[in-house]
Amino acid sequence: MLSRLKFIVRSIFKSKYFISIISFTILSFAIGEILARYYLGLGTPPLSVADPTIEYLYQSNQNLYRFGHHFITNQYGMRSPPLATVKGSNEFRIMVFGDSVVNGGAPTDQSELATTLVQEKLSKKINKNVFVGNISAGSWGPGNWLEYAKKYGFFNADIVILILSSHDYNDNPTYAPLDPITQPTKQPISALMEGIQVYLPRLVIFLIYRMRLIRTIQYQVIQVR
Repeated sequence: MLSRLKFIVRSIFKSKYFISIISFTILSFAIGEILARYYLGLGTPPLSVADPTIEYLYQSNQNLYRFGHHFITNQYGMRSPPLATVKGSNEFRIMVFGDSVVNGGAPTDQSELATTLVQEKLSKKINKNVFVGNISAGSWGPGNWLEYAKKYGFFNADIVILILSSHDYNDNPTYAPLDPITQPTKQPISALMEGIQVYLPRLVIFLIYRMRLIRTIQYQVIQVR
């Protein structure tokens, strides 16, 4: 019986059909990985890190592309270029504290951030080396800002700006574990797996909602007629 089973297993592994299926599976995965990474821009989410006082912030020194958009953080977790430890004699510093509105998230390219645009325009206008720090993260409120300032200070800023959204003004730190879907702390195994785990469920929910909406509209049209 055992010898018969071994013969069947060997026959399967030597079968041309089995080899074809394995080859097709590997090729499909490779093509899916390439499309997910280089066409859809998956596989490189901005990473966060939990903090015992701030609650969470972006991991420092990131330089990546997401959905075709450039995303960087400096050594202090700001969504800004690296900041010199010593302020220059001809340097003008502005620190902007905010939430997702200021941060922009992965869908917003670094060059399109409000802080980047202000930095470029103000540098030309006042003829100084202007640095505008983007100190922000999604759902940050005054409690997060306060703890960040306590930890890092204001970096010898000339101006400090607080931008508060109505939906985050009373958002106090909860120090709950970070959601690996919305606030990943490590890179996914592959771009294709990230698409399946993170975005496929959202797509399914969206399609179901759309189908229900279409049926509702069709029903209402029939009722009117």
